[in-house]
Order: sequence, then structure tokens, then C-alpha cells
Amino acid sequence: MTPQGIEIPEYFKTFIESYFGEAGTSWLAEIPRIVSRYADLWALEIEGPFDGLTYNYVTGVKLVDGSQAVLKVGVPEKEQRAEIFALRAFEGRGIVRLFASSVDDHVALIERLSPGTMLSTYFPDRDGEATAIAAGIMNDLAIPAPPDREQYSTVEGWFVSGMQHLREAFDGGTGPFPEPLVDRAESLSVDLLASTGDRWLIHGDLHHMNILSTDNGRGWLAIDPKGVIGDRAYEAAPFLLNPNTMIHGATDLDAILARRIDILSEMLDIDRRRIHGWALAFSVLSSWWSYSGTGEWRRTLALGERLASM
Repeated sequence: MTPQGIEIPEYFKTFIESYFGEAGTSWLAEIPRIVSRYADLWALEIEGPFDGLTYNYVTGVKLVDGSQAVLKVGVPEKEQRAEIFALRAFEGRGIVRLFASSVDDHVALIERLSPGTMLSTYFPDRDGEATAIAAGIMNDLAIPAPPDREQYSTVEGWFVSGMQHLREAFDGGTGPFPEPLVDRAESLSVDLLASTGDRWLIHGDLHHMNILSTDNGRGWLAIDPKGVIGDRAYEAAPFLLNPNTMIHGATDLDAILARRIDILSEMLDIDRRRIHGWALAFSVLSSWWSYSGTGEWRRTLALGERLASM
């Protein structure tokens, strides 16, 4: 019997099973046991899962003092473990605090942000302000790569494997991906990786929907870090291509991108050409990651083409 409050939404079950297969089915069966175990261990009252679950089971919980927190159970894969290691390393600087965790069970008890408004609400009218907020968080998060680097993915690994798989999928060509753009992304990523000096632990997926407001005096904070080792300049790339569908309809897109790059370059003290280069290269990699028959990946490629023309 599933303990009270531990519900597995059907859409979540369908997604996990379609993405992870039998391993996903096995993990879904374990969620009630895992949640119950840590609810008992940490004296938590389960409030029920949040809407929009994807790769993690995330539920609201209440602590013994009556305050609210988030219990997150991840699929047993390296990327989910890396989030826990990253939250430990960041120690709440510019990001949600980690109250307790178990790497073995991929479980994290995390600070809950209220009201939790996304930074995407600032687009487009307050886009410059949003960019400055994001840059401040990037500065707070940037720390030298920790000794346990093997616990994390790397920007280099993402690009080397991603671009290789794209080529392999189309027998050495680029298929529906514009060849000049892919060629340029490949060339840029090679040059940027070769010229990367110090390696840093970065968030890895810092965009408008992963930056939330809080009324506890700590301002805007990041959530859901990938935990990646690489060039600090790469951190700006996901932000430049967001917020998601909203940016694609902007009539002054070139001006928005240019202004963002200027703000990020100044506040991060990073050459604007490096920020621009990573964003362009990432537009192709991100499109490849989301490549499917839906056509959504084409919108990200279109942003890459706009960056290429700048």
C-alpha cells in the first residue's frame, strides 16, 4: 500500500517508463519506500508532489518546526547524484540550501522558496534587471572545481560526445541541422575548450525558470543545479537562450541578446566574445539534445543563427 501523501502521478509514471524503460519502472516502485524512509528519518510530514514532475520525484514536506521544505528523489544516475554534490559544495551561496541528503538513495531535503516566482516574469519589460540578477547569482555560484571532480559531468564531455553523436546520427553529415552552423559550433567549442584556463564548478543549467524569488531576505536564488565542471563563461549560455518559448517571439531579439551579453560580460568580467561563442555552440548542442519530430528544437537553432549573424 502506498503511504499517505506519496502519490505517483500517472503522467510522471508514463514519462519515466518511456525514458528509462525497465530501470524506470523499478525506480518508480521504490519511490514510496524511499520517501517513507526519509520521512521517518527526518521527521517530515508529506504534503504531496509538485506539478510538472520530470526526471525527479519532488514533493512538498513540512518539518517538525512547522516550516516547509522540498524532498527530492532522483533517478539513480550520475547526473542526479551530481546535484547533491553541487548543493553541498555551493553551501547555499546564491542557491537553495541543502538541509540533508543521501547519495546512496539520491535523496535531498532542500530549502523551499516562497513565493517562488520565476525570473521569467521579468521578461521582456525588465530583461536588463533580470540579466543583472542572473549574473550576480553566477558570481555567487562560481567556485574552483572541487577535488572530487569525478562526481560531476564536464562541459568538455557534453560537447565532445554531443557533437560526435550528432554527426554519427547523420552518417557524418548534419541532417536537418544547418551545416554551416554546426561547423561553426564545432569549431567554437574546440577553440573554447582548448583555451579554458581554470576549471570551475558551475550550475550548468542556469536559466530564468531555475531562478526563483524568496521572501526570506536572501533575494533571488537558483535551484536544480546540474553540477558541471568547466569554463565559467559557459554558465551564461543557457540564460541567453531563455526564457524558453517567450524569447522566440521577441521583436527586438538582436538587441536583447546584445544587451544581455554586454551586462554579463561586465558583471562576470569575461570577454563578451567568449560568452557569445559558448552561447552559439550551446544552441546547436541544446537543439541536438532535444531533437525530435516535434520541431521545438528548430526554435533553439534559430537563436543560434541569430547569434551567428551578430
